[in-house]
Amino acid sequence: MKKIIFIFFVFLILQSFSKADSIEDFEIEGFTIGGNLLEYFNKSKIQSEKFFFDAQKDNKKYASIKIYEELKNFKSLTINFLDKNYKIGSISAFVSIQNISECRNQRQVIIGEIKSLFIDTEIQEFDKPHFLDKNSTVETTLWTLENGFVRVACYNWSKGSGYPIELRIDTASIDYANFLNSL
Repeated sequence: MKKIIFIFFVFLILQSFSKADSIEDFEIEGFTIGGNLLEYFNKSKIQSEKFFFDAQKDNKKYASIKIYEELKNFKSLTINFLDKNYKIGSISAFVSIQNISECRNQRQVIIGEIKSLFIDTEIQEFDKPHFLDKNSTVETTLWTLENGFVRVACYNWSKGSGYPIELRIDTASIDYANFLNSL
């Protein structure tokens, strides 16, 4: 029964992806890459809840906001946006997961669904340490599109990191990907 619910859940998540030709056509919980965060929240809410990751140091080009309320398909979202104009550069959707085995199994189901959407897109698969915690690993499947990427990953955080195991679906613009690479 749990597997049937999860497959239905994945179908709902990915149905908005089915007609996408561009990263900006993707929608997660109503948010799109390239959209403006001011379409969803007022400026004072954004300013009071925004934060910057420690790894950014003095590079404050992108700010982030976490969303927990009113989500239909995910336990939370992290949206990274240009701090000067609120343009969304990246969306990370977090799926509730209990352990690494469940993460790997559910990740494979999602990968199967996304593969059918990007038949002519090269898929890259890799496992590597997380850039913030070398004792944590990220098992990644990546589709690189002309103007961004889609990634499905299991984050197997070390006990010392303080983070739980995560299954994430990430979308990002080329600009945000370049920003990450600059860190």
